Amino acid sequence: MVQTNQSGKVIIISFICNLCIAVGKLLAFLFSRSPSMLAETLHSFGDSLNQFLLYVGFKRGKIGPCSRYPRGRGRAQYLYNLFAAQGIAIAAIYTLYHSINHWLHLSDHQYHPPGMILWIVLLVSGLIESYVFLTALKAAHSKKGMKSLYQFLQTTDDPSLTAIILEDGIAVLGVALASLGNIIGLFQESLLPDIICSLFIGLLLLFMAYYLFWSNYKFIVGTSLEKAEADKIRKFLEELPLIKHIFQFDTEVMAPGKVRLSIEVEFHGMHSLNHEQMKKNITLLKQRPQAQVLFSTYNTAQREVGNAILQLERDLQTEFPYLSIIDTETH
Repeated sequence: MVQTNQSGKVIIISFICNLCIAVGKLLAFLFSRSPSMLAETLHSFGDSLNQFLLYVGFKRGKIGPCSRYPRGRGRAQYLYNLFAAQGIAIAAIYTLYHSINHWLHLSDHQYHPPGMILWIVLLVSGLIESYVFLTALKAAHSKKGMKSLYQFLQTTDDPSLTAIILEDGIAVLGVALASLGNIIGLFQESLLPDIICSLFIGLLLLFMAYYLFWSNYKFIVGTSLEKAEADKIRKFLEELPLIKHIFQFDTEVMAPGKVRLSIEVEFHGMHSLNHEQMKKNITLLKQRPQAQVLFSTYNTAQREVGNAILQLERDLQTEFPYLSIIDTETH
């Protein structure tokens, strides 16, 4: 759950690489007029814009609390990811439109064999995209713990790393599809295989936009901590000698690596009271007016409950550092 600066480094690497690739693909498209290369050009420019937005969201999410944003701006990352998803969706729709239009008017387009620049760009793009993808996988591996990669992507609260893995994984697949379409088209001397591959690339982009939208939407609306992790916190509370019963237990992901916990508990009286102080009050009860001692006893009990809450919250944050906000009520 603890977010590191790895996500920010992966975003920067991915942005620089994808921007260079996008320019190369654009040049390859201008020389070849390949539909799949246009799809890949839009794909890479879309990825570059997405990663720029991810980085802006990442930096804004790091801004701490202030008078206007008392809880900080951690959810900015999820918001900027939604903006990025919209941009990818637009690129996907245009790619699908361009491919279908080419297919419907296939007879109007004369086939031209792709030049050497297209193959060079595809080769370099594939190598760079694979490098960025493996870098993102390495960062995910260091954070996923005992979970599988699929479980990590399903449960992580870090949208940036998830987006990079998804984008660059699809980018590698997109380069493979573009290469396949051009190779088959070269043998058949037809644009159709290239057009079909560009359709698949458009569908992949549409899937990526959909996944990014829903995976970030839940965090903006407000989602609870994953069940397995929430159960660990509940079990930790139940095993504390101080806790007699848990009446309410709610979690909410506030930002990557930051969770809010709201609990209502009943303390064991014998564990929460200061026994030495109670003995003194009993002794004083025999020496002073009853009302005065009762008032002193009440104040002592109030302080002890407050101390018990503070100790409980310290124990929770020591065991689960991502609990940035703890709201505790006594029953």
